[in-house]
Amino acid sequence: MNFKYLLLLLASASLFGLSVDATEQQELRPLLLKAKALTFSTYPNKAILIYRQILSQDPNNAEAHAGLGWVYYQMGKPAQAITYEKQAISLDPLNSEPHYYLAAIYLSQKHYQSSDRERILAAKLAKDRPCNCAHVSDVSKLNQIRH
Repeated sequence: MNFKYLLLLLASASLFGLSVDATEQQELRPLLLKAKALTFSTYPNKAILIYRQILSQDPNNAEAHAGLGWVYYQMGKPAQAITYEKQAISLDPLNSEPHYYLAAIYLSQKHYQSSDRERILAAKLAKDRPCNCAHVSDVSKLNQIRH
């Protein structure tokens, strides 16, 4: 995907008022952090409840969509996971996190070309805006898993 296209998408989103104000984002931040912590714990169902609460207040919260997608993937629901990750990308195309998650999901599904495409894009995006993924510091490790 072309970076000029990504920037255009991001600018379009802000022009049409698709983001919430800074105050509301700050209020939702503690909930988002709690949901992320639960995502990587043994309580994914609690994470789902919190992500849904966030999305009820801010339907365009890309981080909540990405987190919800990852929880669904962990629960063995890759189709739902892909849907949420793609939604997160449409809301925040410069965020490396949902691209990383998609790469991992596609890899598990043996969709190697799609996985490689998302992994490469996640790595490029992470240079300017590091991923907030709690479990990965280097998206290039995905390529090592496959080989």
